[in-house]
Amino acid sequence: MRYVVPGVIMGLVLGWRTWKPQGLSWCRLGTIVVGGGAPFGFLVAMGARYAPAAHLSIFLAGTIPLLTACGGWVVYREKLSGGRVAGLVSIFMGIVTLVISADASVLAVGDVAFLLAATGAAAYTLAYRRSGLPPITGLLLVNVWSALMLLPCLVQVDLARVLSAPKGELLLQLAAQMVLGGLLGPLMYLITIKYLGSSRAALTSALPPVIAGIGGQLLLGEPLTDALVAAMLVVVAGVILASGAVATTTKPP
Repeated sequence: MRYVVPGVIMGLVLGWRTWKPQGLSWCRLGTIVVGGGAPFGFLVAMGARYAPAAHLSIFLAGTIPLLTACGGWVVYREKLSGGRVAGLVSIFMGIVTLVISADASVLAVGDVAFLLAATGAAAYTLAYRRSGLPPITGLLLVNVWSALMLLPCLVQVDLARVLSAPKGELLLQLAAQMVLGGLLGPLMYLITIKYLGSSRAALTSALPPVIAGIGGQLLLGEPLTDALVAAMLVVVAGVILASGAVATTTKPP
């Protein structure tokens, strides 16, 4: 529902011939699809199965801007201001705080999957930014190729069981997975990258650590320890600084 339905619809409406835009290398295409499509979703789901919700937001939302900025600096020689460096250090310290306080078995499974997903998402962000593609084309590539990857898996899906679920629940999942998760959310992210750049696009991940941590406690009964709260706040502050949203200006003499 997250990738297959939007992919099939977009492929039929916009044309399947746009699956490989002219001038886009296979390497960059693969980076966009793997980092932003079904493999990314699989890693996030795998991590969420073993790690608390707050870990997802910190290891994923926190490390994406960190890895994006580092990748831009290493690969494309993008300059890092003092504020961005301070933000990246803050994010790193927040992650270290969580690693020290977390259970080793959780880190070995769930958080490793989150880190792999974050690495792919950072590569996807940089690859899309350098591709010059319009946001709608980037969304088409992610969904159509993800749909092609997942179509063989539909053979194992019990459609009768899915359709037997309450209509209200089906509509809710359709709205959340297809409309928000498969279309509007990714499209807004691509538009942000296109017009504000990859660093400022990372600002969109500043709030999920707090929301996920509080939601994990209220809805799932997950403990919100002092170390986790400290790590969340440090990561949020670091994301804001690293994104360049808070810039220091000096007045000329």
